[in-house]
Amino acid sequence: MVQEQLFMNAATKILITLTLLILVAAAYMRFGPTTITNMQEKGTIAALAKGDMARLDLPEAPYPLEDYILMLEDNSPVRLSDMRGKILLVNIWASYCAPCQYEMKDLNALQVALGGADFEVVAINTDRGGVRVARETLIEWDVPDLKLYADPKMNTAFGLAEGRLPTSLIVDRDGMVLASYTGPLDWADDDALAMFTALMRR
Repeated sequence: MVQEQLFMNAATKILITLTLLILVAAAYMRFGPTTITNMQEKGTIAALAKGDMARLDLPEAPYPLEDYILMLEDNSPVRLSDMRGKILLVNIWASYCAPCQYEMKDLNALQVALGGADFEVVAINTDRGGVRVARETLIEWDVPDLKLYADPKMNTAFGLAEGRLPTSLIVDRDGMVLASYTGPLDWADDDALAMFTALMRR
């Protein structure tokens, strides 16, 4: 009787183990490692986004940043994909956009505080006048520390911002968009600095 009971207990444990293995396998097949990683990514930035940063729009899962060619101040081209390897805050702006001017000094302050090999504010001007208008506007707005990026064809304005300015996207080292926001935010407050610093350390 005791042996029979032990056999039944062992059989029950084996059945439970097999059931768990089947469930794990089914979850892997359903979600896959990429989706599971993406869910972790979303949870991470959601946990980091405090204060004004809590207003960020988080996608269901991070998605690849579309690639575009931008113009540098010397009119040489650079691709967004060339910037992989660092955390990016991609900001789409124009000289005629009042909310863009409102947040530009904060973007400048964020670049001064954290800019370097691991982080960059990529502020993309979409005026038809290109580099010339972008430089004149940054001087007029007293924004000396942001690298000049121009997109006079306005591809990023429609492709990344859907025509709504300013639009900002937070991009990880692998070129995946973790969060976005349309409108101005306080990008240089303590909560923003803490969030980007934590992302840089990952």
